Amino acid sequence: MKKNKTIISLLLLAAAIISVFSACAEKTDAPDTTETADVTTAPEAPSGFVVCDAASGKDSIFIVRSMNDNPIVTAVSVELNKAMKSKCPDGWKNTISDDFVKGYGKNDIIDNDTVEILVGVTNRKQSVDVIDSLSENEWVVKIVDSKLIIAGENDVATRTAVREFIAAYLEGDTVSKIEFPNDFMMSGEIEDSRFPLADGAKYRFLSWNLGCGVGVAADCLEVLNEYRPDILALQESDKSIHVNVINQFLKQYSFMKHVSVMHPGTSTYNYTPIIYDTRRFNVVEYGVDWLDGRYTGTNTKSLTWVVFEEIDTGSRFAMVNFHGAVCSASYKGYENMTDAQRSEIAANWRIDNVRQILDVQKKIYEKYGELPFTVNGDCNFNENSVPYANLKAAGFADAEKTAEKIIKSGYKTSYSYANGIPGTGLSIDHFFGMNGIRFVSFDIIRTAKVGTASDHCAIYTDYCPCPAK
Repeated sequence: MKKNKTIISLLLLAAAIISVFSACAEKTDAPDTTETADVTTAPEAPSGFVVCDAASGKDSIFIVRSMNDNPIVTAVSVELNKAMKSKCPDGWKNTISDDFVKGYGKNDIIDNDTVEILVGVTNRKQSVDVIDSLSENEWVVKIVDSKLIIAGENDVATRTAVREFIAAYLEGDTVSKIEFPNDFMMSGEIEDSRFPLADGAKYRFLSWNLGCGVGVAADCLEVLNEYRPDILALQESDKSIHVNVINQFLKQYSFMKHVSVMHPGTSTYNYTPIIYDTRRFNVVEYGVDWLDGRYTGTNTKSLTWVVFEEIDTGSRFAMVNFHGAVCSASYKGYENMTDAQRSEIAANWRIDNVRQILDVQKKIYEKYGELPFTVNGDCNFNENSVPYANLKAAGFADAEKTAEKIIKSGYKTSYSYANGIPGTGLSIDHFFGMNGIRFVSFDIIRTAKVGTASDHCAIYTDYCPCPAK
């Protein structure tokens, strides 16, 4: 990994410092000597990009971010606005705006001459061009045409760019004018922020029930940024999860892609989506099915299956991501039953869920042969249940029990927000594998941000899905 660095041209830095801090000259503690007079009367730096100017009487320029609500960029835009106000209190107004422009569609690229500060991905041509030029994890702050662009190749890099800019130019004594030369630029690269892959593993596979929109999207994205899986399988992903979490994650990492956003041929969101790294895998075939055994009044109980092909080896493997059935007193038609009656119905549904998964596996095997195969998800059953035993009898091994390195196990993985992240117990979120699947490590993520993002712990395995050739 490359070290975090900031590359600033000494010439540009000197010019910028002269320009930015020219308004502080009267605050110098230097004695009133001829030399001091010579400095204060030296020619000013060439006129350039004026961020704010108290003497002009004009409103400040806008900080512009995407109108698609992005928690990380939105938060850091507020940080930038506060820093501007603190640095230039008489010249800076509270001016954050999204990139919407009347008369343009949401996918249009806008090329205008409005003076703006663009943060992250926006629909302005200048930021699109700059971001397209960045390599993985790079960030830049530069002036292009009438725009000051502060952006990174991903949102974490954008946040770093803003904070580096603030640290370099917006801290310290106040000024009445902030101005940069037109060729100003600073740039750098963040370290790969992903939690290190286990030795011997090839990919990271993360599974997480996100609870139909409950929780803090920004915290969810922080967890996904930290662990950054090569395959991400989610459960209970309603429209709000697709918009506020998945879409934002895909914007940060453009090489990640959905297997299927919707149930094919419908306008119904896939509540058990699979997202994968297009640099590592090709999709051979996929499907999204409702579970046969389930309450049909909600869309949460489904399975998504896919046959992947490794790009580097051509080896294939298959997987099923699903959300096991439950029977709740809140379900219409079941509210007057006893808890015991509902529990029995749910248990039978979950037995049928495993039957259906094994049927999907059989169809895949009939077409592609006996590929390495995983089953994962919020199964809603633990190791003492019949459906767990049925998967084990079919040849599947539980990563929590069999991984070569078990980081954390023996904890409950579901909880209520009122009670916080749970303690010891039997998990209901699982990875199962067979036919050459090698689980190198297994972990239950129990950080504070997990507790504010969802009512389930995320689980992940660093693994090799195909036997070495």
